[in-house]
Amino acid sequence: MKGVSFLSCLARSFRLYQKLLPQLLVFLCTSFLSAVVASGDVCQAINCDCTSLLVVDQRDSCSQRQVVLVKACRTSGAVQGFCQQAGLQASPVALSLPVQARKALVAVALTMDELRTQSRMLHWSVNEDHSASKALQNNNNFRGALALRKRENVSRKKLQALQYRLAEMLTVSDDATDAKQLFENLYPLHEAAALDSYRSGAELWVLPEEAGRELTAKEQKLQQILAQRLLRNAGDSMELAADAAFQAGHHEEALQAWRLAARYTQELVGWKQSVGAKDSHVRFYEARAAARLQRATLLAAMESAAIAY
Repeated sequence: MKGVSFLSCLARSFRLYQKLLPQLLVFLCTSFLSAVVASGDVCQAINCDCTSLLVVDQRDSCSQRQVVLVKACRTSGAVQGFCQQAGLQASPVALSLPVQARKALVAVALTMDELRTQSRMLHWSVNEDHSASKALQNNNNFRGALALRKRENVSRKKLQALQYRLAEMLTVSDDATDAKQLFENLYPLHEAAALDSYRSGAELWVLPEEAGRELTAKEQKLQQILAQRLLRNAGDSMELAADAAFQAGHHEEALQAWRLAARYTQELVGWKQSVGAKDSHVRFYEARAAARLQRATLLAAMESAAIAY
């Protein structure tokens, strides 16, 4: 009887397996195809915006790089590297807040009132984090200051993304003047934070041992990490300032801000190398500095062309 029961159970399991097998195959095939399509979408999104470059050699170099990026992406299923000679709408680029990343930060549909409310909250948040982190730093609470500086950097990018979305809605409503004013207000906010972060980071990097007591090895390490974070924030905030200045129509200010953002990042590369940072980290910041310098060069060329015209 036990043998009969076992065989009966086995038969039922086999029939269930036969019934579910087609569904399982469909699921696996669908998953595979979805992955392939998703990979294709990622690769298809690569666009170095070469046609907007003014110099023929740069356009050729840009197009060749795009071909390499697309080929590598289709081989690996993921984006490998960045556009180098690139237009204003290029993606991917080694900037802190490229176009696609900015759009992804505000993926949910929001009303104009909701955008304004969130913008006010983030404006308050970045100012609070900036001030509070300085107080913690002055009390040698480097870990606490570091956490706030990281959050401030993320919030600034989200604020920029919200302002872009709000400006788009205002432009659609034939209110381009108010849209431009958003960036007029945003540029000095980011610029002031960038300059302050740079000064604070530079001072902290060379800060001697505190009078009256020595910092522990752990505190010295955290002090060093915080100084690097401050310089990273300075470069990122200056990039946002450059972008806002350009959107406000202040091209000369944008050009200078891009150059400063590149300089801060180049300085950070030197700091990273001096403490023996991983080569991958150094290369990342080298690429970011190069992308910011290339953007400054592009704006300078656009300005020269406009004057000549």
